[in-house]
Amino acid sequence: GTFFKINRALTSLPGISKSRHLYGSVEWRYRGKAIGHIHGNKVVDIAFPHEVRRRLLEEGRTVPNRHSPAGISFYIQAQKDIPFAIELLMLSYQITKSKHSV
Repeated sequence: GTFFKINRALTSLPGISKSRHLYGSVEWRYRGKAIGHIHGNKVVDIAFPHEVRRRLLEEGRTVPNRHSPAGISFYIQAQKDIPFAIELLMLSYQITKSKHSV
């Protein structure tokens, strides 16, 4: 399923851990720093730096996250959306890793 494909892609990355997030969602972290989380198999939420968030929203495939001014949400409506969800989480991973690597 959707979650398993995304989880497999992320947990194969160095330094990634998976944990429970609010309301039963699942969150991935890099060295304790949030990468993003998923609600069921439907919504991926990720916080990004302002410029990255602005660009992603302008592209029109993501929407502002209702609960986080720095966040975006991506709605997975079909199997074809899974690669973009993974791409967004990988982007968050790369940004977080570059900020928090020694």
